[in-house]
Amino acid sequence: MNALVKYLLAFVLIFCGFQIASAEAPPTDTLRLTLRECLDRAMQGNLDIREAQLERDRALIDQLEANRAFWLPVFEARSYLSVVKDARGYVTDHPLTTSWDNFGPCFEFHLQAAQPISTLGRVNALKRAARNGIAAREAGVEVRRASVAAEVYRLYYGVLVARELLEILDDVSEKIAQARTRVREMLEEDSDRVTTTDLMRIDVYTYELERKHIEANKSVELALGALRRALGIPYDAHFDVVTDRLRPIPETLPSLDSLRAYAFQNRPELAQVNAAVEARRQQLIAARAERYPTPFVGVEVGLRAAPGRELLTENPFVGDAYNGRSVKAALGLQYTLDNRSREAGIQRAEVEYREMLRKREWAEAGIALEVQKAYLEADEARRNSELGRRSLRAGSSLMIQTLERYDMGVASTRDLLEAYGAYAKSQGDYYQTLYSHYLALGEVYRTIGKPLSEITNGTNGVGHSELEGEGDGDDAQFEEPVEPENSGENGEPYEPQPEE
Repeated sequence: MNALVKYLLAFVLIFCGFQIASAEAPPTDTLRLTLRECLDRAMQGNLDIREAQLERDRALIDQLEANRAFWLPVFEARSYLSVVKDARGYVTDHPLTTSWDNFGPCFEFHLQAAQPISTLGRVNALKRAARNGIAAREAGVEVRRASVAAEVYRLYYGVLVARELLEILDDVSEKIAQARTRVREMLEEDSDRVTTTDLMRIDVYTYELERKHIEANKSVELALGALRRALGIPYDAHFDVVTDRLRPIPETLPSLDSLRAYAFQNRPELAQVNAAVEARRQQLIAARAERYPTPFVGVEVGLRAAPGRELLTENPFVGDAYNGRSVKAALGLQYTLDNRSREAGIQRAEVEYREMLRKREWAEAGIALEVQKAYLEADEARRNSELGRRSLRAGSSLMIQTLERYDMGVASTRDLLEAYGAYAKSQGDYYQTLYSHYLALGEVYRTIGKPLSEITNGTNGVGHSELEGEGDGDDAQFEEPVEPENSGENGEPYEPQPEE
């Protein structure tokens, strides 16, 4: 009977263990993406980018309306319904018999069609303004793409550094567990080198590591969730990034002047504001063209009918104002006499144009400052990552020496725990400085208008020849970095004139 019970218990344990392993095993259909794949997917599925594209489509509709403004004639229809006195007889008879005792309805209908011959540059200016409006919206889409790419880049490397920190915590936890086992064995041997206080001190340190482990796991999950949203991946899909070790970036950046010159040529914000300036200039030209009359060819068709009023005439030069048909065609000039509104519109267009010029100057100054700030922060991050590497080597050496001294009975348990803590801190600080270096380099890319997909793990992709206008602009390639020891680097605005 006992043997049967043992077999049943063994079967249950094996079955339950299989179920637990199956539940914890990662799904085989998990979507794993590299940084470049994440950036490509974000450019297609991000909701913010789609919103910017819809704004661009609205600008396309405005351009279509401007293109049709000149070629399509303007139609106008008017109709009237009133009452008139009845009248009968010849128009030349005097006096006619009319009286308000007898009256009837009168209907009148007019249809006018006017085709402009020339708008004196107004329509052409509106077309160019619409085209530049589309260019500004297109540049706005690129601005949104750059912003989304920077966010995806930050989240991707945030996941990598959080997982590096998890490995550090696991490594230190394993070493602390080994130290706890050694201290317990020494206590069982009644060694005078350790006390129960040392064991409790190790337990306190272990609980702190577990708390940090939980916090790091939460950071990974939140970063993956934010990255999932930025990529437009459904929340119920299995998603992860391709995990890789963070490696240092040994390359230094080109000169600040080269970066600024590259930024002025490639920043989508400048392309956007330049297109907006040109659009405002064309709108000002169109507003000033309103001062001149518009020549047109016009056709008018009229129909009049008064059933109770039937006057007869044999003279073709004598007509009936209430009955008959008419067709007229002529050349004409259309001019609006509302000078106050027209001049106010011109002044408003001039102010908007000057305001856009000031915005362009402000944007250029702001971009120059952004590039300088990103350059200095990237250089600072590079230096900090080098210091972090040195600190990691020092922490590793301290841990090894303290462990040897502890085995020799020279170092205390407190010294060993402090060495483990310094080792863990040096590792964490190193990867944090490395993460800051990647973020700072990504900010340099964003401020100069260069795609973030060209940054790869261990390289920065910024070639001196490309930014300084020499060579063919190929991305620089770097050697594999050496891993640290014991680790798991103004003037007045232009005054436009109406076109002739």
